[in-house]
Amino acid sequence: MRVTNKELGDPQGYRKIAYTNPLHPYPFRLSKSRCLRYEDALDIIRKLKLPKEQAVQLFRIMVFNVMARNQDDHTKNISFIMDKSGKWSLTPAYDVTYAYKPTGQSTNGHQMTIAGKRYNFTGKDLQSIANDISYTNAKDGIEAIQVTLNQWEHYADRAGIPNKQSQKLKKAFRLNLKV
Repeated sequence: MRVTNKELGDPQGYRKIAYTNPLHPYPFRLSKSRCLRYEDALDIIRKLKLPKEQAVQLFRIMVFNVMARNQDDHTKNISFIMDKSGKWSLTPAYDVTYAYKPTGQSTNGHQMTIAGKRYNFTGKDLQSIANDISYTNAKDGIEAIQVTLNQWEHYADRAGIPNKQSQKLKKAFRLNLKV
């Protein structure tokens, strides 16, 4: 899918777009598993003084990554863009794809941790992040992602994914997480 200049905030295509990926060089506190943390990404949102909705959006991206097994959720996939007035905002989610292989070196667990974990997440883990950003509707947000992922067959069919492969992927989804 091609992103247009207009979608990037530059309809004429003449100006540079201010973009940054502050998470890559950020002085992180590595978790026990030596991975970077979603909590650190939320700290960047706080430091940029972005509205709560931006933290909620990152929470939703995190939950989607967990449930849909996008375990290649490294820090280069969380970025910020500046508009013409100098205001920063979280970019839309990108590089979102199923990436789970139990025997894979980098895809057997998530690249970013939640509550110090790369796998075996619980609803309590998600709730701890929701509490940290004062997201009182986390349950509804998680359920909305579950509803969408439960329609996986429809989206897979539209994308031309063979049914056998589609079913294999859905089996690995984590649709039972509740807060």
